[in-house]
Amino acid sequence: ILTFSLNMSTLPLTPQQAQHLNDRGASLLCLDVPCKTFFGIDYLTFEVGPKFKGVKMVPSGAHFIHTSIQDDGRMGFFIWLKSKQTEVYQWDEQIKCLTPFADKEQAERLCIAVRKGEFDVNLGSYPLQTYAKWKKLSCHIDEAVIRKLGPNTGVIWSTYSELNHVQQNEEQNDNENETKE
Repeated sequence: ILTFSLNMSTLPLTPQQAQHLNDRGASLLCLDVPCKTFFGIDYLTFEVGPKFKGVKMVPSGAHFIHTSIQDDGRMGFFIWLKSKQTEVYQWDEQIKCLTPFADKEQAERLCIAVRKGEFDVNLGSYPLQTYAKWKKLSCHIDEAVIRKLGPNTGVIWSTYSELNHVQQNEEQNDNENETKE
């Protein structure tokens, strides 16, 4: 596991190449991720520091985003990103993973801020050193496959106990809502 650096890409890039990737790449804005959380995209996992707010210059296509805390199991999800797309996620403390940002209007304002470069200092560059290998592995995955084969919860859990805990919480919330009606 690597310490998250805001310059994760270790491949030498000319300023023109970096600008092209910045202009065409997608971005993931990940809010409120606690320090020392492990954040991963595709093959690589990094330990998050205090400035971390996500990843920029992400090539379009299928990607696997995953997180874990200390020795807890890994939770993640597949996402299909298009060129110049920005997605906003927020850390959910209850289930200890990233979830889509709930407030759609605020999420759109945050996407605009990302496109304007207001978060650049807090976004790491996509780790290009493993992209060719990831592309070979994921070349047969498209947006329809992700939708069709993804779990109902949207999150892939590495252990059954984590999924079971979330399902129990959902059932408890459903029962409380039924009681109120």
